[in-house]
Amino acid sequence: MNRNVSSLIATPQIRISTQQDILEIEKTRIEDVGLAANTYELIKTAAIIYQDRVALRFLPEATLEEQSITYTYTKLFAKVTQAANTFHQFGIDSEQVVSMLLPNLPESHFTIWGAEAAGIFNPLNTMLEVEHLASIMQEAKTKVLVCLGPDSDASMWRKVIAVKELVPTLSTVLTVDLPGVKQRGTHITDSVFDFIVCSAAYSITE
Repeated sequence: MNRNVSSLIATPQIRISTQQDILEIEKTRIEDVGLAANTYELIKTAAIIYQDRVALRFLPEATLEEQSITYTYTKLFAKVTQAANTFHQFGIDSEQVVSMLLPNLPESHFTIWGAEAAGIFNPLNTMLEVEHLASIMQEAKTKVLVCLGPDSDASMWRKVIAVKELVPTLSTVLTVDLPGVKQRGTHITDSVFDFIVCSAAYSITE
């Protein structure tokens, strides 16, 4: 068991009820708290501690009656690792940027934490127009973009095609489909790939 894990398990619950409690906490050096060095280490530690407990629960239709899609801490860590390895294979390192144009999906979480592990994560507002999206990605020098595919959101896909022409650093587009979409992969080219298919092909090891 590594130091971060033992520290988290051993750390007692912190109670804050008075000004003095806050002053005492502020005397503690950050190095002595045993926090994870980054978000990837934090998710890894959570997977070791909580394992098969539910970390992420997704309701595609957001109704009480539907069956949720769940990811345990172990599965979440595996998905994040696969995403990070996928980004690395497409040229992402500590200086390279992954941008994301996705609604709130499980794949959004894999992208966020996987991109932070492999390089730099850059979230984009899906409501922005083409010129604004292109401007942000040009400034960030985006290398990889994760977005919805054409069968999930045709209007967003038209934005992506337009943006791709305006951002010279953008070499790879990874697409995600909404639950229930059947026609996956019809748009695959030499620079556009299915994010889930690619991730499944890469190792879940660190």
